[in-house]
Amino acid sequence: MNIRFAIILSISVMLSAIASAKEIKIGSGSEKGNYFSMTQDVVSYCGDELGEGNQVTNLESNGSISNLVGMNAKKYTAGIVQEDVLQYYSKRDPGKYNQNRFKVIAGMHSETAHLLIPKDYSAGSWSSKFSSMLGGKGNKISIEMLKGQKLGAWGGSLVSAEALSYFFNLKVKIVAVEPSKAEKATIPLLLMAGQPDTKVQQLLNTGRFILVPIDYEKLSQSAPFYLKMDANYEIDGKVVSVNTFGIRALMVGKAFRKESRNAPLKSLAKCIEDSLLDLADDDETNPNWLSVYEFSEDDMMTDWKYFEI
Repeated sequence: MNIRFAIILSISVMLSAIASAKEIKIGSGSEKGNYFSMTQDVVSYCGDELGEGNQVTNLESNGSISNLVGMNAKKYTAGIVQEDVLQYYSKRDPGKYNQNRFKVIAGMHSETAHLLIPKDYSAGSWSSKFSSMLGGKGNKISIEMLKGQKLGAWGGSLVSAEALSYFFNLKVKIVAVEPSKAEKATIPLLLMAGQPDTKVQQLLNTGRFILVPIDYEKLSQSAPFYLKMDANYEIDGKVVSVNTFGIRALMVGKAFRKESRNAPLKSLAKCIEDSLLDLADDDETNPNWLSVYEFSEDDMMTDWKYFEI
Protein backbone atom coordinates (compact mmCIF):
# COMPACT_ATOMS: atom_id res chain seq x y z
CA MET A 1 0.00 0.00 0.00
CA ASN A 2 2.79 2.41 0.92
CA ILE A 3 4.71 1.50 -2.23
CA ARG A 4 1.61 2.09 -4.34
CA PHE A 5 1.07 5.46 -2.68
CA ALA A 6 4.71 6.42 -3.23
CA ILE A 7 4.46 5.53 -6.93
CA ILE A 8 1.26 7.56 -7.34
CA LEU A 9 2.85 10.49 -5.51
CA SER A 10 5.97 10.27 -7.65
CA ILE A 11 3.92 10.23 -10.86
CA SER A 12 1.85 13.15 -9.59
CA VAL A 13 4.95 15.22 -8.86
CA MET A 14 6.41 14.34 -12.26
CA LEU A 15 3.22 15.31 -14.10
CA SER A 16 3.04 18.52 -12.10
CA ALA A 17 6.61 19.41 -13.09
CA ILE A 18 5.86 18.67 -16.74
CA ALA A 19 2.72 20.81 -16.60
CA SER A 20 4.61 23.72 -15.06
CA ALA A 21 7.61 23.44 -17.39
CA LYS A 22 7.80 26.24 -19.89
CA GLU A 23 9.55 26.95 -23.16
CA ILE A 24 10.42 30.63 -23.36
CA LYS A 25 10.19 31.45 -27.04
CA ILE A 26 12.10 34.67 -27.73
CA GLY A 27 11.40 36.59 -30.92
CA SER A 28 14.70 38.27 -31.80
CA GLY A 29 15.42 39.43 -35.36
CA SER A 30 17.29 38.53 -38.52
CA GLU A 31 19.90 35.79 -38.16
CA LYS A 32 22.53 38.30 -39.32
CA GLY A 33 21.49 41.00 -36.85
CA ASN A 34 22.43 42.01 -33.30
CA TYR A 35 19.08 41.01 -31.79
CA PHE A 36 19.44 37.40 -32.93
CA SER A 37 23.11 37.24 -31.93
CA MET A 38 22.51 38.63 -28.44
CA THR A 39 19.53 36.37 -27.87
CA GLN A 40 21.70 33.42 -28.83
CA ASP A 41 24.19 34.53 -26.16
CA VAL A 42 21.33 34.53 -23.64
CA VAL A 43 20.38 30.99 -24.68
CA SER A 44 24.02 29.91 -24.27
CA TYR A 45 24.38 31.44 -20.81
CA CYS A 46 20.92 30.89 -19.36
CA GLY A 47 19.46 27.90 -21.17
CA ASP A 48 20.30 25.56 -18.27
CA GLU A 49 19.60 28.03 -15.46
CA LEU A 50 15.81 28.33 -15.56
CA GLY A 51 14.77 25.41 -13.41
CA GLU A 52 13.94 21.82 -14.25
CA GLY A 53 12.01 21.39 -17.49
CA ASN A 54 12.23 25.04 -18.55
CA GLN A 55 14.04 26.00 -21.71
CA VAL A 56 14.68 29.09 -23.81
CA THR A 57 14.54 29.20 -27.61
CA ASN A 58 15.82 31.88 -30.00
CA LEU A 59 13.45 32.45 -32.94
CA GLU A 60 14.28 34.51 -36.01
CA SER A 61 11.77 37.32 -36.64
CA ASN A 62 11.23 40.60 -38.46
CA GLY A 63 12.18 42.69 -35.42
CA SER A 64 10.47 44.92 -32.88
CA ILE A 65 6.91 45.06 -34.22
CA SER A 66 6.87 41.39 -35.15
CA ASN A 67 8.06 40.52 -31.65
CA LEU A 68 5.60 42.79 -29.82
CA VAL A 69 2.58 41.73 -31.86
CA GLY A 70 3.76 38.12 -31.74
CA MET A 71 3.77 38.14 -27.95
CA ASN A 72 0.21 39.42 -27.94
CA ALA A 73 -0.75 36.63 -30.33
CA LYS A 74 0.98 33.99 -28.14
CA LYS A 75 3.56 33.25 -30.83
CA TYR A 76 6.39 34.37 -28.54
CA THR A 77 6.80 34.44 -24.77
CA ALA A 78 9.37 37.21 -24.98
CA GLY A 79 10.98 39.43 -27.58
CA ILE A 80 13.41 42.27 -28.20
CA VAL A 81 11.62 45.56 -28.83
CA GLN A 82 12.95 49.09 -29.27
CA GLU A 83 11.53 51.28 -26.52
CA ASP A 84 10.11 53.87 -28.92
CA VAL A 85 8.07 51.09 -30.53
CA LEU A 86 6.90 49.88 -27.11
CA GLN A 87 5.96 53.39 -26.03
CA TYR A 88 4.28 54.11 -29.37
CA TYR A 89 2.08 51.03 -29.22
CA SER A 90 1.20 51.70 -25.59
CA LYS A 91 -0.10 55.14 -26.61
CA ARG A 92 -1.95 53.93 -29.69
CA ASP A 93 -3.51 50.82 -28.16
CA PRO A 94 -3.17 51.00 -24.34
CA GLY A 95 -5.64 48.18 -23.76
CA LYS A 96 -3.37 45.64 -25.46
CA TYR A 97 0.06 47.14 -24.81
CA ASN A 98 0.65 48.33 -21.27
CA GLN A 99 2.90 47.76 -18.25
CA ASN A 100 0.63 45.09 -16.83
CA ARG A 101 0.74 42.96 -19.99
CA PHE A 102 4.42 43.40 -20.88
CA LYS A 103 7.38 43.78 -18.55
CA VAL A 104 11.10 44.17 -19.09
CA ILE A 105 13.33 41.14 -18.66
CA ALA A 106 16.54 43.01 -19.43
CA GLY A 107 17.72 46.28 -20.91
CA MET A 108 19.72 45.73 -24.08
CA HIS A 109 21.97 47.96 -26.22
CA SER A 110 21.07 51.33 -27.71
CA GLU A 111 20.43 52.29 -31.33
CA THR A 112 21.65 55.68 -32.57
CA ALA A 113 19.46 58.07 -34.58
CA HIS A 114 21.16 59.20 -37.79
CA LEU A 115 19.39 62.08 -39.53
CA LEU A 116 20.98 62.51 -42.95
CA ILE A 117 19.91 65.40 -45.16
CA PRO A 118 21.00 65.97 -48.78
CA LYS A 119 23.11 69.11 -49.03
CA ASP A 120 20.92 70.39 -51.87
CA TYR A 121 17.65 69.60 -50.11
CA SER A 122 15.04 72.31 -50.55
CA ALA A 123 11.39 72.32 -49.52
CA GLY A 124 9.76 75.71 -49.24
CA SER A 125 11.44 77.80 -46.55
CA TRP A 126 12.90 74.72 -44.88
CA SER A 127 16.22 74.89 -46.73
CA SER A 128 16.98 78.43 -45.52
CA LYS A 129 16.04 77.48 -41.95
CA PHE A 130 18.36 74.50 -42.19
CA SER A 131 21.23 76.65 -43.50
CA SER A 132 20.84 79.25 -40.74
CA MET A 133 20.67 76.62 -38.03
CA LEU A 134 23.93 75.03 -39.18
CA GLY A 135 25.68 78.30 -39.89
CA GLY A 136 27.45 78.53 -36.53
CA LYS A 137 29.60 76.07 -34.67
CA GLY A 138 27.66 73.94 -32.22
CA ASN A 139 24.25 74.75 -33.72
CA LYS A 140 21.67 71.97 -33.64
CA ILE A 141 18.30 71.59 -35.25
CA SER A 142 15.08 70.97 -33.38
CA ILE A 143 13.39 67.75 -34.45
CA GLU A 144 10.28 69.90 -35.01
CA MET A 145 11.94 71.36 -38.11
CA LEU A 146 10.92 68.14 -39.85
CA LYS A 147 7.24 69.00 -39.45
CA GLY A 148 5.32 68.45 -42.67
CA GLN A 149 8.39 67.14 -44.54
CA LYS A 150 8.97 63.85 -46.30
CA LEU A 151 11.21 61.49 -44.33
CA GLY A 152 12.80 58.41 -45.83
CA ALA A 153 13.64 55.25 -43.91
CA TRP A 154 13.81 51.48 -44.27
CA GLY A 155 13.48 48.37 -42.12
CA GLY A 156 12.82 48.97 -38.44
CA SER A 157 13.66 52.67 -38.90
CA LEU A 158 10.28 53.09 -40.62
CA VAL A 159 8.55 52.43 -37.30
CA SER A 160 10.95 54.71 -35.42
CA ALA A 161 10.13 57.46 -37.92
CA GLU A 162 6.42 56.83 -37.38
CA ALA A 163 6.87 56.93 -33.60
CA LEU A 164 8.91 60.13 -33.78
CA SER A 165 6.23 61.74 -35.92
CA TYR A 166 3.55 60.69 -33.45
CA PHE A 167 5.30 61.86 -30.27
CA PHE A 168 6.18 65.28 -31.74
CA ASN A 169 3.14 65.76 -33.97
CA LEU A 170 5.43 66.18 -36.96
CA LYS A 171 2.92 64.90 -39.53
CA VAL A 172 5.78 63.82 -41.75
CA LYS A 173 5.13 61.75 -44.83
CA ILE A 174 7.19 58.63 -44.29
CA VAL A 175 8.65 57.19 -47.47
CA ALA A 176 10.00 53.63 -47.67
CA VAL A 177 13.43 53.80 -49.32
CA GLU A 178 15.34 50.88 -50.78
CA PRO A 179 18.76 50.81 -49.02
CA SER A 180 20.45 50.16 -52.38
CA LYS A 181 18.94 53.42 -53.71
CA ALA A 182 19.57 55.54 -50.61
CA GLU A 183 22.59 57.31 -52.16
CA LYS A 184 20.25 58.95 -54.68
CA ALA A 185 17.69 60.06 -52.08
CA THR A 186 16.50 63.65 -52.40
CA ILE A 187 14.74 63.80 -49.02
CA PRO A 188 15.96 63.56 -45.38
CA LEU A 189 16.70 60.02 -44.19
CA LEU A 190 16.34 58.60 -40.69
CA LEU A 191 18.34 55.51 -39.82
CA MET A 192 18.21 53.96 -36.35
CA ALA A 193 21.24 51.70 -36.05
CA GLY A 194 24.17 50.76 -33.91
CA GLN A 195 27.22 52.86 -34.71
CA PRO A 196 29.40 53.06 -36.59
CA ASP A 197 26.93 51.93 -39.22
CA THR A 198 28.37 50.90 -42.58
CA LYS A 199 25.48 52.34 -44.60
CA VAL A 200 25.67 55.70 -42.83
CA GLN A 201 29.41 55.89 -43.54
CA GLN A 202 28.79 55.01 -47.19
CA LEU A 203 26.24 57.81 -47.51
CA LEU A 204 28.61 60.30 -45.89
CA ASN A 205 31.42 59.19 -48.22
CA THR A 206 29.36 60.28 -51.24
CA GLY A 207 29.68 63.89 -50.07
CA ARG A 208 25.96 64.40 -50.78
CA PHE A 209 24.67 64.21 -47.19
CA ILE A 210 25.04 66.06 -43.91
CA LEU A 211 24.75 64.13 -40.64
CA VAL A 212 22.62 66.63 -38.78
CA PRO A 213 23.16 67.50 -35.09
CA ILE A 214 19.90 67.38 -33.12
CA ASP A 215 18.86 69.34 -30.04
CA TYR A 216 18.38 66.50 -27.54
CA GLU A 217 17.35 68.71 -24.61
CA LYS A 218 14.25 69.94 -26.39
CA LEU A 219 13.45 66.48 -27.67
CA SER A 220 13.71 64.91 -24.20
CA GLN A 221 11.11 67.27 -22.75
CA SER A 222 8.35 65.51 -24.68
CA ALA A 223 9.82 62.01 -24.88
CA PRO A 224 12.20 61.34 -21.97
CA PHE A 225 12.75 57.71 -22.99
CA TYR A 226 15.05 58.86 -25.80
CA LEU A 227 18.74 58.92 -24.85
CA LYS A 228 21.37 61.60 -25.36
CA MET A 229 24.05 60.28 -27.70
CA ASP A 230 26.84 61.29 -30.07
CA ALA A 231 27.35 59.80 -33.50
CA ASN A 232 31.02 59.48 -34.46
CA TYR A 233 31.95 59.17 -38.15
CA GLU A 234 34.76 59.98 -40.53
CA ILE A 235 33.79 63.02 -42.58
CA ASP A 236 36.24 64.59 -45.06
CA GLY A 237 39.10 62.62 -43.56
CA LYS A 238 38.40 63.61 -39.94
CA VAL A 239 36.49 61.83 -37.18
CA VAL A 240 33.54 64.07 -36.34
CA SER A 241 31.25 63.76 -33.31
CA VAL A 242 27.65 64.83 -33.97
CA ASN A 243 25.07 65.37 -31.22
CA THR A 244 21.99 63.22 -31.65
CA PHE A 245 19.72 60.88 -29.71
CA GLY A 246 19.18 57.17 -29.36
CA ILE A 247 16.79 54.55 -28.13
CA ARG A 248 17.23 51.44 -26.01
CA ALA A 249 16.33 47.97 -27.15
CA LEU A 250 14.58 46.01 -24.41
CA MET A 251 14.01 42.32 -23.92
CA VAL A 252 10.41 42.20 -22.76
CA GLY A 253 8.16 39.32 -21.77
CA LYS A 254 4.44 38.67 -21.73
CA ALA A 255 3.34 39.12 -18.11
CA PHE A 256 0.85 36.51 -16.93
CA ARG A 257 -2.02 37.14 -14.55
CA LYS A 258 -1.10 34.07 -12.53
CA GLU A 259 2.13 34.97 -10.77
CA SER A 260 3.52 31.41 -10.79
CA ARG A 261 3.56 31.49 -14.61
CA ASN A 262 5.97 34.41 -14.51
CA ALA A 263 8.58 32.38 -12.59
CA PRO A 264 10.59 31.25 -15.68
CA LEU A 265 10.77 34.84 -16.97
CA LYS A 266 11.94 36.06 -13.58
CA SER A 267 14.60 33.34 -13.58
CA LEU A 268 15.71 34.46 -17.05
CA ALA A 269 15.90 38.09 -15.88
CA LYS A 270 17.96 37.04 -12.86
CA CYS A 271 20.32 34.95 -14.99
CA ILE A 272 20.96 37.80 -17.46
CA GLU A 273 21.60 40.21 -14.60
CA ASP A 274 24.00 37.79 -12.90
CA SER A 275 25.77 36.99 -16.19
CA LEU A 276 26.10 40.54 -17.49
CA LEU A 277 29.77 41.00 -16.65
CA ASP A 278 30.67 37.68 -18.24
CA LEU A 279 28.55 38.46 -21.30
CA ALA A 280 30.45 41.77 -21.63
CA ASP A 281 33.90 40.18 -21.21
CA ASP A 282 33.41 36.96 -23.18
CA ASP A 283 35.31 37.07 -26.48
CA GLU A 284 32.65 34.89 -28.11
CA THR A 285 29.61 37.07 -27.33
CA ASN A 286 28.16 40.02 -29.23
CA PRO A 287 30.25 43.17 -28.56
CA ASN A 288 27.09 45.15 -27.71
CA TRP A 289 27.01 43.43 -24.31
CA LEU A 290 29.76 45.81 -23.19
CA SER A 291 27.47 48.81 -23.70
CA VAL A 292 24.64 46.97 -21.94
CA TYR A 293 26.92 46.47 -18.94
CA GLU A 294 27.95 50.13 -19.03
CA PHE A 295 24.31 51.20 -19.13
CA SER A 296 23.56 49.10 -16.06
CA GLU A 297 26.54 50.59 -14.23
CA ASP A 298 25.29 54.11 -14.99
CA ASP A 299 21.73 53.15 -14.01
CA MET A 300 20.52 54.37 -17.42
CA MET A 301 17.47 52.13 -17.46
CA THR A 302 13.91 52.55 -18.71
CA ASP A 303 11.05 53.45 -16.38
CA TRP A 304 8.91 50.73 -18.01
CA LYS A 305 8.16 48.10 -15.36
CA TYR A 306 10.59 45.22 -14.89
CA PHE A 307 9.89 41.68 -13.77
CA GLU A 308 10.77 41.82 -10.07
CA ILE A 309 13.68 39.54 -9.31
